[in-house]
Amino acid sequence: MISFIKQNKVFSILIILTILSLIAGFIFYAKLDNESRIIVSNNIQKVLQEKESNLLQYTTDNMIKTFLIWILGISILGLPLILIIYLYSTFIFSFELCAMIETLGIKKIICILLYSLPRLIMIGSMFFLCFYAIHFSIYLFKYLFLHKDLPFLKIMNRYKRIYLYTIVGLILSIMLEFINKNYLLKIFY
Repeated sequence: MISFIKQNKVFSILIILTILSLIAGFIFYAKLDNESRIIVSNNIQKVLQEKESNLLQYTTDNMIKTFLIWILGISILGLPLILIIYLYSTFIFSFELCAMIETLGIKKIICILLYSLPRLIMIGSMFFLCFYAIHFSIYLFKYLFLHKDLPFLKIMNRYKRIYLYTIVGLILSIMLEFINKNYLLKIFY
């Protein structure tokens, strides 16, 4: 795995950008003034106490993000948008995590982990989709503009499989979100 990371610049750059985005979410939360932190804390309390699940909203948001990343990977110009969508998601994840830790405290670590697990699975799925979307765009660029002979059909089929794997990750994330919101968080919160 280490040799793969060293040999693959896209993977290394995506990992570095992910880490920077996570750190930016932590720093952004740390820089909030007390009034803003109270607002964020109240929103977190409200979300955790809701009787109805926001499952439809969670599902719709993640399906749109996943589809956008996949479809933008088919275009060369979509690379910046792919990175923006993915890095925004990781930024929000780290911001939410910080806010939950401060709001609930370390005593409610199980609640925080349960809340974060579906989002972490989704971020992991999006990471691999972004990685392959970027690679697909690079292959497409080489094929169209540099006239390199590439097994385009094989590459496209692999890209479709990656999308299906991401959909499986999305479904798993949605199922965990449903179980957490309707059962587990009620026990631990």
